[in-house]
Amino acid sequence: MTRDTDVALPDGMPVDEGTLRDRLLARGFTEDFVGDDRPPVTHYRLGGADAGFYAEFLTPLSGGEFRRDGTRDVTTSLSGVSAQKLRHLDVLLIAPWSVRLDSPDATRDVMIANPVCYIAQKLLISGKRRPDERAKDVLYIHDTLELFGGSIAELRALWIDSVRPRLGPGVEAKIRRASSRTFAELTDTIRQASLMAAGRSLSANALLERCKFGWPQVLG
Repeated sequence: MTRDTDVALPDGMPVDEGTLRDRLLARGFTEDFVGDDRPPVTHYRLGGADAGFYAEFLTPLSGGEFRRDGTRDVTTSLSGVSAQKLRHLDVLLIAPWSVRLDSPDATRDVMIANPVCYIAQKLLISGKRRPDERAKDVLYIHDTLELFGGSIAELRALWIDSVRPRLGPGVEAKIRRASSRTFAELTDTIRQASLMAAGRSLSANALLERCKFGWPQVLG
């Protein structure tokens, strides 16, 4: 389990009533500023350290990561909230799934990244991740494939019909290269990923074989 929620925002997203920041603060969220970027990376927290969580807002990065004066250009303000700019985040915005959440006082439809785009984006950013982050992503890829293992045909149709046609030039080739690189052989990253599966009997070889078999089945 994690205590953070990543919320992806398309650039220039309109908000009907007030700013996102105003609405978050009005509902009890507090701001926790992290780092020296301008605007700073911000965690929007709700609840205490033991039972609470925080939200981070993300938006696609286009162009370079530095301004002409040499300062980092990896955050921006969208509807009053500080959003981190991340490469290839636009992939997560393709063909999202809608999940209906019911509560005693309201019903909300929440858009979440579909599993094909989720795995594709993890692979696209793998070369830029720290070793521990890369291992965690590999475990997430394995768990996603395991969760949807009975729906490979549906995932392949999603890839062919909805995802692949909307990828930018060369992105599909980058995904396939990253997949081949990540799952070509047993590596320290794969071993570390298996060790992160606390409480489960998941060997590094089993993790590698499932990813090596399952993901190419999705891509066709």
